[in-house]
Amino acid sequence: MSIDWGSAPAWVVAAGGLVTLGLSVRVAWVQVADRRQEQEDRRMAQVRLVTAWVDATHVADKMVARVLVRNSSEQAVYNLTVALDVGVRGRYATHHSALGPRDTWEHEFHLAGYPRGELAAPTVRFTDAAGLDWIRTDIGQLRHPLDDDWSNYLSEGPGAFDTVEARDASVQTLKLQLEQSEH
Repeated sequence: MSIDWGSAPAWVVAAGGLVTLGLSVRVAWVQVADRRQEQEDRRMAQVRLVTAWVDATHVADKMVARVLVRNSSEQAVYNLTVALDVGVRGRYATHHSALGPRDTWEHEFHLAGYPRGELAAPTVRFTDAAGLDWIRTDIGQLRHPLDDDWSNYLSEGPGAFDTVEARDASVQTLKLQLEQSEH
């Protein structure tokens, strides 16, 4: 008994078919990956256009950190939370419901005292038009929030004061001390 292995042309056709199948699967895989990347790029296009910075000013002998959040995209962002860490002077946070397309929102934090160094950029948490939550950290990193981000980045802290209330009360105390020393 002998086995018929076919002819050489049949083997060439079979091998060519396998190569074609392999290439088709590879092309389909690359196209799916490209589509996913395009979707991610479109989603990130809005998110990358949300920025925040701080401008320190003096108002009536008080230190005020004016935080500006800019949405340069064509779609609104929602549920903004802005946190500003001022080292030993505390951590300040505020919320804003929405920021429209090509809009800028400002908020003034009245600090308990002059910061000991340069003010860092604020950390911003927001929801994009697709309903995904994002955080832009004070160093500009853009990512989805982690479980501990709410407590680490987006809550107030008293800094060198015992409580947030004591920190806020010190703003008034500093003002009173300045007024008394002028008289």
